[in-house]
Amino acid sequence: MVALHPEPVAADPRSVRWVTGADVTPFVGPVQHAAEPLEALLQDGTVESLRCESDAVVVRLADGLDWRTAGASVRSSLREALADPQHWQADSPAQWGDDARLEAAAREVIDGPAGDYVRSHGGRVWLVSARDGLVEVGFAGTCSHCPAAGFTLQHRIAAAIRDRHPGDVEVVAAEAEAPRRQRWLTLGRR
Repeated sequence: MVALHPEPVAADPRSVRWVTGADVTPFVGPVQHAAEPLEALLQDGTVESLRCESDAVVVRLADGLDWRTAGASVRSSLREALADPQHWQADSPAQWGDDARLEAAAREVIDGPAGDYVRSHGGRVWLVSARDGLVEVGFAGTCSHCPAAGFTLQHRIAAAIRDRHPGDVEVVAAEAEAPRRQRWLTLGRR
């Protein structure tokens, strides 16, 4: 049995992010068809859309429905459907690949609490690439010269990516651009 935990989706009361844990969803990205009985909820219009993440499935209910009335049915249908991954169909075959799962995990981490931590300290972080078990991230702002950047990379970002993408994953900082020469204002008397 797959354990599920519902989380609200900001600014969309019709959507719930059902956290599954790593390596449970069959692929990442939009779902064209799901396994039964979840597929029946798509076909009868109860569920408007499904999107798999590296450790969750985002379910959006049809207009006019609410989670108080449809939640239990969606939860049990999703739990049963996740136990049958071969009957899920993605929009694209590339969504099934390990690189797609790794990229999705890295983006979710950078867009989530680990990235928020960097941004709260005046830094910027972005995904440069994710393939073949290697994730490259870029840092700028205060993070580009912070002595704790390596700690943040390994203990916040890399650890969170590994939680979402089991297996051998290396996370490195991308080479920084050469620093631009700062312009100084010249103050002169007139």
